[in-house]
Amino acid sequence: MLKSLIFVFCTAMGIFLTVVQENYKRTLRFSFSAFVFFLVPILCFALSRFFWADAAGLADYHNYFDFFNHADKVIENRFEIMAKVIRFFSPTFFIFLLFYSLTSITLKVYTIDKISTYPLLSLITYISTSFALHDTVQIRISCAIAIFLFSIRFLVERKYFIYILLISIAVCFHKSSAAFFVFLFFRKKSFNPAFWILALVVIYFSAFLNINFIKLFLLVLGEDNYYYLSIISDMNQNLDLFNVNQLINIFIFLLLAFNSRKFMSYKFFPIFMKIFFCSIAVYPLLNSVPIVASRFSEMLRPSIIFLLPLVINIFRQKWVGYIFVICICLMLSFLNNFYYSLVSI
Repeated sequence: MLKSLIFVFCTAMGIFLTVVQENYKRTLRFSFSAFVFFLVPILCFALSRFFWADAAGLADYHNYFDFFNHADKVIENRFEIMAKVIRFFSPTFFIFLLFYSLTSITLKVYTIDKISTYPLLSLITYISTSFALHDTVQIRISCAIAIFLFSIRFLVERKYFIYILLISIAVCFHKSSAAFFVFLFFRKKSFNPAFWILALVVIYFSAFLNINFIKLFLLVLGEDNYYYLSIISDMNQNLDLFNVNQLINIFIFLLLAFNSRKFMSYKFFPIFMKIFFCSIAVYPLLNSVPIVASRFSEMLRPSIIFLLPLVINIFRQKWVGYIFVICICLMLSFLNNFYYSLVSI
């Protein structure tokens, strides 16, 4: 039932997009704004209710439930404060989840509306990829990702103080968000496809040679460091560097990179491509520590929300592009729901 809802929703959205885009181009922005702020939140929260019922078997769900009901014993002060504030207004755990979901969904949909070239198609991509797991289960990192996506506009416009301030707020939701500060060094408005493709090849080649980048980094921390010990304890297996999801992401990246000249008019294209590259590259770079590689890859992968719709511009017949993107979304939706079922306890 859960997977069927996502598939039907994505397909219906694809048909709606095609009709509106081709027949009502002049009013598309207004139509989408109305659609976003009235219909999308209702649909998302309705779907969230189904997901939350299904998420009761996930570890994160139980952690948040304990955090909410035992706020005084929460290790993280940010969660303790938030849980106490929400419990003051309502003792219902559903309201607690709804607050985080509302924050995440609102910011993501608002950002899609403001900076996406094909906002409706970006919305389909969002629902097909990160919505199921992030906005209903991994709610802390979801809020951090939403703030990061919202802050991209300020990074591109060189308003670095606002970007740093927003990422600092994201860190309050999840410590891993500190990694987003790295993109201050990726602020150039150009994208050299040859360089980034070559970099991806070199990184994968290094992985095949069993060059362990994690161990090289850990030498700087020292053997007595807490993070050194905790990471070393997790270095017991390697990731599948060519899993289906990774192969699809590599394919999309190469497709966009080889046709990058068609997208350079979109001012957010260079930074999103660099973020998307990092989401792919962390797998071979950090493959000896699966939990770290998976976490950072998931954090950066939502950049595909803004990149995948651009594939339409590659095709001479736009309707072919629509069908292609919708098919990719359906594949990603299936894979993400499959992963969702795997993390159940």
